[in-house]
Amino acid sequence: MRISRLFTSVLAVVGLALSAQAVVGWGNIQWPIPGSTQPSNSAITVYSQVWKGGCTDMPGACADLVPTLYYKMPSEGSFSAVAMAYNTDSGSNDEYMGQIPQTSLAESQVLFYIEYMDVSDQSFFYPDGYSEFEPAYYDIVQATLNDFELTLCVDMHCTQVGDPGVSGSFNGWAFLGLNSTPNPNVWCTTITIPAGSSPTVYFKFRNPGVNDWENIGDRVYTIADGATSDGLALHWDNVSDCPTSGTEDLPGAFNLSPAYPNPFNPSTTIAFAMAHTAEVRLVVSDLAGRTVATLVDGMVASGAHEVTFDASSLASGVYVYTLSSEGQSRSQKMVLLK
Repeated sequence: MRISRLFTSVLAVVGLALSAQAVVGWGNIQWPIPGSTQPSNSAITVYSQVWKGGCTDMPGACADLVPTLYYKMPSEGSFSAVAMAYNTDSGSNDEYMGQIPQTSLAESQVLFYIEYMDVSDQSFFYPDGYSEFEPAYYDIVQATLNDFELTLCVDMHCTQVGDPGVSGSFNGWAFLGLNSTPNPNVWCTTITIPAGSSPTVYFKFRNPGVNDWENIGDRVYTIADGATSDGLALHWDNVSDCPTSGTEDLPGAFNLSPAYPNPFNPSTTIAFAMAHTAEVRLVVSDLAGRTVATLVDGMVASGAHEVTFDASSLASGVYVYTLSSEGQSRSQKMVLLK
């Protein structure tokens, strides 16, 4: 009898310990970020991650948790509820998703919060502290009317280069590799954001194999009304105070890069970049100012471009190449050695 009571007492103590650990320990609103802008023409799919020791770290959905997404317009009196569905495991967390329907986005904001009910003890957990009394919100804005091309370039001279890429709201935060440029520190890509999207773009550069994500918050870019293209010249982690040739070498804005190779014989590559589509003229002159070659003369799209200059018919010497567009100009020198 004493053994049975002792065994029962041990079980009770162990049960208390397990019960103390088996509570929801963490949860968040994963995406979209509360306070961000969302287009008025589509439903909003909200993602949340949650951790409960001994439950979410097992494969599949934690059977103890019942998540619900609540939402309403500011003018409405009560919240509507929608059950959230299990989406995937994310490490030791479970990820759930729920949708705010398009028909509920008639005003400038939508208020919302997420509630996890733990059926094992009938307790409730509210990710990031948002609740019925202090809800999160999304700003509802007019969707973009045109397709928009955004050139993203990052200067990585302050970090070791692994596999440069970018992730953002434009591709569901999937990895998109960047392309090399004549400047070995600068990597670029051009993305297309289709008409009907939110004008606010969130993104971060990535560098798998070294430090993966930038150690800063999400970058934010807002598409101007009626715009169709733009370019951004940025630095990894926003750090630019180490030896560099400067942002003038960054594609994505109006700039002209050094020819490569230089000196050369008989040909070299000249790279330049445009922030938006425009009339462009790229000419090569001798030191007396005489034009010896016209490499570009016409409309050029936004983004990074390269042209080859063949000097087979020219004499050795120093030549100047000049990029001109919309009242701006950039010049560089190169040396032909035969």
